[in-house]
Formats: sequence, structure tokens, C-alpha cells
Amino acid sequence: MVIAYMALERVKESKTYNKYFYVKYEPLIRKEYAYARLTRPADWSVFKDLMYELAFKVLQGKEVRLRSVKRKVISFLEFPNKAEAHGGAKEL
Repeated sequence: MVIAYMALERVKESKTYNKYFYVKYEPLIRKEYAYARLTRPADWSVFKDLMYELAFKVLQGKEVRLRSVKRKVISFLEFPNKAEAHGGAKEL
């Protein structure tokens, strides 16, 4: 969920922003996931709906098949390294 939020925050149109988010949650993220972004930024609303639906199911105590959910969430994301995320050359 944290990685999904980070990816949504990178899409301006999603209007996803919390100025304290990184202070609280960045320590939970492994480096390889730190620059998560949507593969297709135009699909941000579909992805956001997926994440909200997942959160509501969990909050209502419904069973969630984590492997299936993870696969679906990951299908929307890519994980560039720091240089790629900032438009630089790929690390060798």
C-alpha cells in the first residue's frame, strides 16, 4: 500500500499528496522499491480505485488473497533505479 501511494503521488493528476508521508513511511520501504511509478500514468484512476477497493475490503474484515492482489498491483508498476527515475543514465 505504501509503494502504491508513492507511485500515485508521482502522477500530478491523481491529486495524491501528504506532506508527512515520506517522513513516516519511507523507512519501511526497501531501496529497490523507492522509485516506484505507474507504468502507464494515464491509468492512475484505475489504479487508485483498485487500491481504495483493497483498503475497504481489508477494513471490512473481508478475506484478501495476497498473492493475487500483489500480482495485480505489481502489473501497474515499474521500479526504475534512482538514475532512471530522474532521467539519467542506467546504472551498470
